[in-house]
Amino acid sequence: MTTKTAAKRKAADAKVRDALAIPIPARKAAPVKSARTIDIKVGAVTVRVAKPSKDEVRRNVNAGQAALDRVQTKLAQPGITLKLAANVPLYHADPKNPDLLIRKLGKSTSSGRFVDGKFRAVATSRPAKKAAA
Repeated sequence: MTTKTAAKRKAADAKVRDALAIPIPARKAAPVKSARTIDIKVGAVTVRVAKPSKDEVRRNVNAGQAALDRVQTKLAQPGITLKLAANVPLYHADPKNPDLLIRKLGKSTSSGRFVDGKFRAVATSRPAKKAAA
């Protein structure tokens, strides 16, 4: 190998090495903490932000208290209300037979079990029709 070829190969190798190298930026000095900033730490991340004014803190506290007042009555009530479409079934355990489920779909109620991922009814009841007077 000639000296000229070796020099070209070294230059090509250096280009590849430089292209593959991950540049590491110089670390910047951390900004100096002042009385007008606060550090908020979440896990391994710390964020330095401007300290809020007393008026801003009071405004946010009032907004939080107002939101809590709005949901307080809902939080105190037990249970939930489900608004289901007519074609959405609702399942629950059969209190008389633990091997079965009860499915309510529209106005009909069925007792059954899931077989291969599909509900198979064992018994079905429909609301009784009112007799005409």
